[in-house]
Amino acid sequence: MKVLFIHGDLCGQAGFNHGIAHLSAALKEAGHQALVITANKAPAGALTDDELLTRINAEKPDLVGFSAGGRLDQAIDLAKKVRRAFPHIPRIVGGAYATADPRGALAAGVFDYACVGEGEEALVELAEALAAGREATGIAGIWTWRDGAVLEGAPRGPVDLLKLPPKDYGICDFQAAIDESNGWAGLQASRGRPAVGAGVSGGGCWAEGAARQVRWYPVASVIDDVRHILGNYTNVRGFQFEDEILTLDKKHLRELVAMYRQVTQLPFTCNSHVKCFDAETARILADGGCRTVSFELGAGAARVRAQETHCEMTDAEIDAAFGSAGAAGLHTSAAVVVGALGETVIEMDETVRLVGRIAPGRFRWTVHDGGECADAAKGARGGGAARLKRELQVKKLSAAYPWYVNARSADPLVRRLYSRLIRVVDGLDEEMFGGFEGEVPRLDALLHQVLVKAGRVHYSLRYDECTGVISTWND
Repeated sequence: MKVLFIHGDLCGQAGFNHGIAHLSAALKEAGHQALVITANKAPAGALTDDELLTRINAEKPDLVGFSAGGRLDQAIDLAKKVRRAFPHIPRIVGGAYATADPRGALAAGVFDYACVGEGEEALVELAEALAAGREATGIAGIWTWRDGAVLEGAPRGPVDLLKLPPKDYGICDFQAAIDESNGWAGLQASRGRPAVGAGVSGGGCWAEGAARQVRWYPVASVIDDVRHILGNYTNVRGFQFEDEILTLDKKHLRELVAMYRQVTQLPFTCNSHVKCFDAETARILADGGCRTVSFELGAGAARVRAQETHCEMTDAEIDAAFGSAGAAGLHTSAAVVVGALGETVIEMDETVRLVGRIAPGRFRWTVHDGGECADAAKGARGGGAARLKRELQVKKLSAAYPWYVNARSADPLVRRLYSRLIRVVDGLDEEMFGGFEGEVPRLDALLHQVLVKAGRVHYSLRYDECTGVISTWND
């Protein structure tokens, strides 16, 4: 049986998804075929509808799978197109959103099945049932849409990670994915999404309850992935551990980086959480070859962090984590949100002040402009005028965030220069800023060149329009 996976919004390595690679390996081990099409984001770019349907027609799959690990609406939109063109091919949806709300996913009416939970075993059983012409209901972990009704499948426990076959890197053009990422190859050491709470246990190694949500792949299998990638692909400059929090368990982290160092001297990057990070953790990472550690901070205002971005942490915890990382010589990355639902202009400035205080190696911002929804949901004071002011400030920050951070620099020259610049920007109305916004990247690049020659440390736009990077960083 041939199973075709269609992925619409990959998070991580372009054109590659660890979950699909595991599913493909399980299917192939059972004697089935598997392939993947990345529809909306890939090294070669997004596919048009005609290109997508032409490829599906050429492959003639027996089952089409859709990943809803990022956004369910994208999976539904893709499934509608496939159903219209190929109504005879059964369709299944899986991923985090399908697991969280399988009834809602199936109620869209475009999927025949939903995989709830880990799918290696369930998908193989479904493929075998369909190949044999048997009734596919009754498979644990598989919910069915039948005659406008949802038929619930029995729950299925987690798979045994020790028994999984090696990931199928060949399901996609992994070399193209590496090249698009400038030589960085993606790795995954764990499965599950940690739910980090307020309490901390284990000597600061993991947040209470978070570790129970995560299962670690055997370290040996992760290192086998490293060996496989180094032995089969070129232009590998380093590895990206894409786990949400690699530092949950110090014992596991210490074992992982020790074995990693025995295999390669290439650097790696990882994600952490301020509640799962201290001086010892920083030293383990630095000694193991970590180059950059990333933290999700949400916002500078404690209220916004707790109520809107759900990043439960204190300023003291943030300061301590970034202090420990800096002392160990680690490059840091901070992710923040601009315009979270209900966030005021004053609260936005608190995030600017936070970034300026912790001085990360780089920071990324995601724009979430609540607009009228924020007013309705939070009862924003000041009515329409306050809303318009807020929306304009979101636009200014999203275009020139490094300038606002530089205006709080410890360097007097940098601080004066950018303070004057943002006073000009803040004085622009909607129409005037609309004409100026497109000039921000050019002016930012010019200022960067001048300040680098003058030996002044500052942030500038680099890599994309939503990343500010310290001028001393060379990559």
